[in-house]
Amino acid sequence: TTALGSYIAVIDKGRTRYSEQSLIRASQIYYKRSDYRNAVKMYKRLQKETSDPEVKNNATVNLLLAFMNLEELDSATVYAAAVLDVPKLPSGIAVKAHYLLGRDEFAKMNDKAAEQHFQKVIKELPLTNFAAEANYSILVIKYRRKEYKKVEKEGLKFVSDYAGYPQWSGRAMILLADNYVAMKDKFQAKLVLQNYIDNGDVPELVQEAKDKLAAIVAEENATQRKAPEEIEVPIDSQEGGGQ
Repeated sequence: TTALGSYIAVIDKGRTRYSEQSLIRASQIYYKRSDYRNAVKMYKRLQKETSDPEVKNNATVNLLLAFMNLEELDSATVYAAAVLDVPKLPSGIAVKAHYLLGRDEFAKMNDKAAEQHFQKVIKELPLTNFAAEANYSILVIKYRRKEYKKVEKEGLKFVSDYAGYPQWSGRAMILLADNYVAMKDKFQAKLVLQNYIDNGDVPELVQEAKDKLAAIVAEENATQRKAPEEIEVPIDSQEGGGQ
């Protein structure tokens, strides 16, 4: 605490010949203590004040990591493209930048760019939560493209491979049901949804599955009610005959 207090005292005096080193030391202490909010403040000042490219790059990388640790992914994404331009960047950090950019492009419906970023995540971090989200997002992209056969095949494999990631495997089950509806196979859609309702362990996804199943059943019942009834027309055996 004494060392940190000394650095903060120097930092509070504004820009001096000692302020940059104090910012570096203070940011390192905050980060190691998992005080990411204060670390962010230090790194932002470093970015603005330093003329050393290496110090600036280090601050940019650590801003991305600090915001990820704070689970503020939108803020982290601001630094992702710049992080990828950092020379000799460790692959473990680069892949997190690709993950953030993939999410950003996916949200903007820039599916081609999103898929390119996500493929790098899957390659570098297979069978992790990052890869689970990346794989699921690629399934959604293929569903958007109406590649229903691919979604069916790859979705079933995904549910098996990523069963240990219930949030993403559950979403994939619901996507598979939507995919079967798009393929005009409501029978399979209902089976998939009922299976998830019976076995799923993410309450909000179980509720979503129930809502989707109820909607399919309601639509089927409405269709049946609208179907024209067959009317038997009696045939007059006397027609055309006389006495």
